Amino acid sequence: MPYFQSLLAYTDWGLAILRVAVGIIFVVHGIPKLFGPQPGISGFTAWLKSMNVPLAGLFGTVVPLLEFFGGIALAIGFLTQPLALLFAINMLVASFLKKTKMGKGFTGDGGWEFDLVLLAASLLLLVSGAGVYALDAAIF
Repeated sequence: MPYFQSLLAYTDWGLAILRVAVGIIFVVHGIPKLFGPQPGISGFTAWLKSMNVPLAGLFGTVVPLLEFFGGIALAIGFLTQPLALLFAINMLVASFLKKTKMGKGFTGDGGWEFDLVLLAASLLLLVSGAGVYALDAAIF
């Protein structure tokens, strides 16, 4: 399959597209957790506490900050691998909570299939890095 082999020359473009898309998704999901109007940090923290999440007060602040500011940084390719690790952990926890605390199935309303895709994308960025079209490539 020589045609598909030739597409490997565009791997860095693929990584850039993935990075920007995943970054935007995290920013969009971080906005209501960080700025509200509902739930905002206090509402998100209360929701975590309602599920008896350990350190809910800490994670109620850290997760919105990670999703919003980390999403922006990921989109521009800054600190890609450390952020990808944090996002992978975030998605593991989100999937676990949806399955065990919220009783959600894999698919359907509130399912964790999208979390699995974000986990896989985060793991790909963790092992592959940001690519050449990233701030990381210019700095590090």
